[in-house]
Amino acid sequence: MKKSLQIKQAIGNVEDDAILRDLLLAIELCHNVTPIEENGERQYQASSPDEVALVKIAESLGITLKN
Repeated sequence: MKKSLQIKQAIGNVEDDAILRDLLLAIELCHNVTPIEENGERQYQASSPDEVALVKIAESLGITLKN
C-alpha cells in the first residue's frame, strides 16, 4: 500500500484532511527548493536536505512543485 494512501486512511476525517492539505501547501510554497529536469528525471536543489524531503513528501501526496 502506498504511504500516501496509508496517511489518508489514518487521518480519516474531512477536517483533518483539510488541515494536512493546507500544511503541505504552505510547506510547498515557503521553501528554497528548485526543481531541475536532467535526462528526463526530476531532481531538486535546495539549501537544506530537509526542504527537499518536505517537498518530496508533499509531492507523494499529490502537490507537485513546478518551475
